Amino acid sequence: MSSIDSPFEEGQAINRQDRGSIRTAPRYSCENGRNDALLRGEFSMNARTVTVMAMAFAVSFLQAQTKEKAAGSDAARQKLIGAWHLVSMDEPGPGGALRHVTNRKGMLVYTRDGHMSVQIMYPPSEATVSNEYVLNGYEASFGSYDLDESAHTVTHHVQASITHELVGKNLTRAFQLSSGHLIIKSVRPDEHWSVAWEHD
Repeated sequence: MSSIDSPFEEGQAINRQDRGSIRTAPRYSCENGRNDALLRGEFSMNARTVTVMAMAFAVSFLQAQTKEKAAGSDAARQKLIGAWHLVSMDEPGPGGALRHVTNRKGMLVYTRDGHMSVQIMYPPSEATVSNEYVLNGYEASFGSYDLDESAHTVTHHVQASITHELVGKNLTRAFQLSSGHLIIKSVRPDEHWSVAWEHD
């Protein structure tokens, strides 16, 4: 019996040992799985937190940029608001050379609520001058305006004009504020004039 029972008992011992290994292995794997899941959860939460923080920073940055740009535009608009009287005009003469003209009368007005008007009266010697802007020595138009501080331009949206040709047009002008003067220039490549205004 001993020769038969020993192998059987040894096999039982081996089986018991194997069963023990089988029982303990899943328990070890589950614990590792839970740890991996926790690590993945923490990583996912950290990634979401970083993403949310980055988005919040981007939104704050854009809002700050927008406020800064608006503040700059408001500052420039404040400087334009009011009445300006004409100081001089530089324009091409009959031969094409620029001439400096100081004997014309004019007024340019920008209002706080976004309206504008301009009038220029030429001297009697130029009473017959007529072009896109002038009719028989007189220029007059009014409408609304938009300001682009970054481009240093102001756009006149003409609602009415002494020359019907301008009505409905959007006239973009480059502007510069220097030594108490407002310098207005055309941005059209075919126009080479500038007007100097002084604040009343």
